[in-house]
Amino acid sequence: MTEKKPYTVPVYKGKPLKEFSRLSDVWVKHVLAMPGHQSYILDLLNAIFEEELPPCMEQGETITSIRYPDRELIKEHLNERGAVLDILVETSQGQLINIEVYQYLRPGIKDKSLFNFARLFTSSSRQGMDNTAGKTGRVKDTAGTASDTAALATKERLKPVIVINLLSQELFRELPEEFVHPFALLHRNHPEILGSDKLYLYFIEVPKCPEIRSRRRLLRWLQYFRNRSVPGPGALKYTEDDPIFAGLERMEMDFVADYDNLKRYFDSEEQARVDAMLMNEALRKEKESGIELGETRGEAKGALRKSFSIAKNLFKLGFTMAQIKQFTGLSDALLERARKGEALTDADFPARS
Repeated sequence: MTEKKPYTVPVYKGKPLKEFSRLSDVWVKHVLAMPGHQSYILDLLNAIFEEELPPCMEQGETITSIRYPDRELIKEHLNERGAVLDILVETSQGQLINIEVYQYLRPGIKDKSLFNFARLFTSSSRQGMDNTAGKTGRVKDTAGTASDTAALATKERLKPVIVINLLSQELFRELPEEFVHPFALLHRNHPEILGSDKLYLYFIEVPKCPEIRSRRRLLRWLQYFRNRSVPGPGALKYTEDDPIFAGLERMEMDFVADYDNLKRYFDSEEQARVDAMLMNEALRKEKESGIELGETRGEAKGALRKSFSIAKNLFKLGFTMAQIKQFTGLSDALLERARKGEALTDADFPARS
C-alpha cells in the first residue's frame, strides 16, 4: 500500500504561496465555467435565487440544468476580464433563462450591466425570429396576419435575462448592512407594479458578507469567496458536511499543484491590482466631477499631477493610450508626454480665469 504523501504548500518562483484569492478572474472561471463543474454553478445560482427570487421564477422553482449557447457575441465577450460565463439554464418548471455572471467591479458597471441586458435580449430576439422564419417561412404581408403571428411567436420565445455581478469591492456604501442588491424594471411612481419579469439584475458585494457560520447557501458561498487562506486540508469551512465545499477544497489543491495554473493565477492577480487602482481612480474622478468651479488652483494641480503620474505607470504596464485616456481623461498631448516619461511644467497649469 502506497503511503499518502503529506500536503505541502505550493511554491511559485521560489516563494511559498502566502494567500489565495478565490475571487481572482482565473479561479472563478475555473470553478464556474470549466467542463464538468456544472454542479458548482448550479449550487451558486440556486443559492442566489433562494435568497432573492427573480420575478420570472415561482416559489420552489429551481435551476436544474445548464446549456452553453454558441452565440457569436459570447466568444469575444468571454475574453473580457471579469466575464465569468454566459449560460442558458432550464428550471424545474421547464423555463429557459439567459444568465450572465461577472466578478469584476469595473468603471461604469451599472451602465455596462444594462448593455449586457440589451445584447442578451437582442440575441434572444434574433433566435426567436430565426426559429419563427424556419417554421412559417417569409410570406408577403397582405392582411398583416402572417407578420402578426410571427411577432407573437417571437415574443413568446424571448427568454428572461438575468445578469449577476459578484463584486470584490463595495459598490453601495450607503447601504452598509445589505450585500445583495436586486434590480427589476418597475413603474416609477408605483414600484409595486412590475414592468417586465424578463429583466433582473443582481449586485452582490462579497466583502459585506458576515463571517458567522450559517446554513444559508449564499452566505456559505460568499464566505468562500472572501476566504484568502492558502489551499490545503482545513482551509475551508463546511467541508465536513457539505460535498460542494469538500469538492472545492480538493479542486483547489489540484489547481495550485500545477505550475502553469499558478502562473495564470499570479498574472491575473497582477492585473487585478492594476484594475483596482484604476477603479479607485475612476470612482474618485466620478465623485470629483461635481467639484465647484471655485476650487483652488492648488487642488486642480494636484488632480492633474496624480492623473499624469497614473498614466505614466500604466504605460509602463503595457496599457494602450486609448485605455489610459478612458481612465484618466487626459488629452492626447499629455498622454503622449506621459508615454515618453516627460514631466509636467508650469505651462500645464494655466491661471484660472
